[in-house]
Amino acid sequence: MRSFLSGLLVVAGAFLVGQMTIWMLDHPPHVEPAEARVTSLGTVTDPAHDVEIEIGRIQHDEHEARLAAEAQAAEALAAAERARTPRSTPTRDLGPDCARLAAQMNLPAEILYRESRCTWAYNPTGCGGRGCLGPAQLDAGHFNDTSPWNPNAQGSCAGLNPEVEADYVDCVNRLSAGGTNLRPWAF
Repeated sequence: MRSFLSGLLVVAGAFLVGQMTIWMLDHPPHVEPAEARVTSLGTVTDPAHDVEIEIGRIQHDEHEARLAAEAQAAEALAAAERARTPRSTPTRDLGPDCARLAAQMNLPAEILYRESRCTWAYNPTGCGGRGCLGPAQLDAGHFNDTSPWNPNAQGSCAGLNPEVEADYVDCVNRLSAGGTNLRPWAF
């Protein structure tokens, strides 16, 4: 009986192998064409289409960069134009002293008003303890023979007397580059 069962198993095994071979010939494994691929979502995409999308992204990024560079250049031109524009006309009436001082010093009257109320004020504790002088509240260090910021150089206005209005105005114009550089008075 054993040999009968062994023989039956051999025949059944051969039959099954034959049936599987026939089934496999009828149902070959599914292979995607070489030019397509399956995405993580199970959809088939075309590499040529992917390349077109990537080229579009690159062109878009280049266009955006060009627009940003043009905007930056336009802003730089506008800033340069603002720097060249005289700043002697106040946007509001701060009094005749402010208007006169602003015109004389090439600074906006608002700066002079904010700093000193357009007076020849002295703030002994301002400007890092060196004292702030006059309508533009200049750091007294600018008038020193030795600069407090660089011991190897003179102050920007060394040799000028801050108590003489013409010297003071000359110093303001030096520091502001004739009214085009307002950074010394920025907040």
